[in-house]
Amino acid sequence: MPAVLGDVQRAVTTRGVVRFDYSGRSRTVHPYGLRVAKRGWVLEGWEEESGQAKVFSLQRMGSVRIGHPNT
Repeated sequence: MPAVLGDVQRAVTTRGVVRFDYSGRSRTVHPYGLRVAKRGWVLEGWEEESGQAKVFSLQRMGSVRIGHPNT
């Protein structure tokens, strides 16, 4: 189980923005949900940088920071 699972789960529940490093880039994601996929736990959400809905593997997330509720 990924170490960040609890933090990301809290962000989904409180609708707090999630900031993290992923594939060498900083990401800012407004979470839609959290689920288990074939590759493990994934975060689904709207990524500000691309302006698209995306899915991110929790195991590949680094430097995870959770924003205040309703951000």
